[in-house]
Amino acid sequence: MKEIAAAVAAAVKDVKILGKDDTNNHGNYKFASIDKFLEMVNPICADHGLFPLPKCPGVDYYEGRTRNGASLWGRYNFDITLWHESGEALPAVSITVPVQISGSQASGSAQSYALKQFFRAVLMIPTGDKDDADFNKPIDEEEGLAAIIT
Repeated sequence: MKEIAAAVAAAVKDVKILGKDDTNNHGNYKFASIDKFLEMVNPICADHGLFPLPKCPGVDYYEGRTRNGASLWGRYNFDITLWHESGEALPAVSITVPVQISGSQASGSAQSYALKQFFRAVLMIPTGDKDDADFNKPIDEEEGLAAIIT
């Protein structure tokens, strides 16, 4: 594990902030595309002898609800292993991504999201997200307790 640990530590030094330049018009939010992630991550991984191997051992289908009513959803379960050219690997990381099934692109969308989250965590990629706890309004203790009880 010594070689892969050193390679990951060195790779983190090459990471730059990855802004969110694309907009999801349906959900009205900004995001960084998988292409933008891979454009930055691929050369870093190549320079340090790293490569991910995503596996999808299964999908759990279920009926979900959207503002338009009931629809088919899938929980895509991914196991992503980061390998080093030495043959060493980090333990697999399991990531579950729920996606509305809207055709064959659903599986690609789920894999893209899983890879982005994996690389954000392993390489500590900053994106300028405002979804961490420090950006949220603190919950009043009574308000929070009421939400838990009801």
